[in-house]
Amino acid sequence: MAGHLIVVRSSPLHSLQDHGRFGFARFGIAQAGAADRYSLAWANYLLGNASGTAAIELTGGGFEAEFSCHQSFALTGAFADVQLDGAALLPWRSYQARAGSRLRIGSPRSGNHVYLAVAGGFAIAPTLGSVSCSRRDGLGGTDGDGRGLAAGDRLPLTGAVSEAMAVPRSRIPDYRAPLELPLRLGYQAADFSPRDRARLLAEPYQLSAQFNRMGVRLCHGPALEPPGMEFSEPIALGAVQVPPDGQPIVLLNDRQTLGGYPKIGCVLEPALCALSQRQQGAWVQFVGAV
Repeated sequence: MAGHLIVVRSSPLHSLQDHGRFGFARFGIAQAGAADRYSLAWANYLLGNASGTAAIELTGGGFEAEFSCHQSFALTGAFADVQLDGAALLPWRSYQARAGSRLRIGSPRSGNHVYLAVAGGFAIAPTLGSVSCSRRDGLGGTDGDGRGLAAGDRLPLTGAVSEAMAVPRSRIPDYRAPLELPLRLGYQAADFSPRDRARLLAEPYQLSAQFNRMGVRLCHGPALEPPGMEFSEPIALGAVQVPPDGQPIVLLNDRQTLGGYPKIGCVLEPALCALSQRQQGAWVQFVGAV
C-alpha cells in the first residue's frame, strides 16, 4: 500500500462495485456489481487492470476526494463536470494525480453513473467473493457492511502509475441516443396474448421516475394484460416482469432473487449497461433478440 484516496465529500449512492457477487442467489443475496459493466471494463482497460477490478460507481454528483500519493486513475461512464486541482478533465481517459491532488466530480449532464478506477485497484477485502456494495443485503463496500462511501473514508491505493490513455471515440456511448432493448422471449411469453407480444415490440416506452439499481419501471407505452400470478421463482438479470398495471419492469443488478410477477422475457446484458445510463424520460424500444 502506497497511500489512500481520502473521501472529502460523498453520497450514500456512491459505492464500490466490481463484476458482482455470484453463487449466492439461493440464499436471497443479490448479484450487485457495476450497473454499467461496459464502462467499468473500459476504465480498467485504460489502467491495465483486469476488467472486473473494483472501481467507485458515482451515481449523481457531489464527490470530492484527495490522493495522498502519486497515482494513475481513469474516468468513464456518465459525462459530468470533473476537475483535478481546478483543471477540467475529459471523460473516458486516464490521468495521473500527484500527492495532495483534489478530484471533484459534479452531477452528470448525460448518463447516471461515473466510474472512477485506479491503477492496481483498491486494496479492499472482498465479502463473499466481491467488494460490490449491496445495501439491501448489507454486504460489500469499504467495511463489508454494504455502506456507501462517506466523508472520511480512506481507500488504499497501490501508487501504480501508467501511461495516459483514451478510449477511441467510436467506443464512447451516446447516452442521449435512442435505445433499443434486445429482448429474448422466455417460457412464460406463451402465457401472454399474441397481440400483447406484438405490441411490446411495436411501440416505445418511457423511463419513469421509479428507477434505481434494482430495476426500472417503464411507462407511457402499451399496457399489457399479464396472466395470473405464479409461484415465486428465481429472477435473472434483465428479466422483464409485467405487474398487474401492465407496464413492464426491467430488473437490474440489485433485483430481488425471487418474484412471482409473470416475466415475458429477458433483455440482453449489453443493452442493460446502456439502459442504466439513460435518464428519466428517455424513450426505449424493445426489439427481438437475434
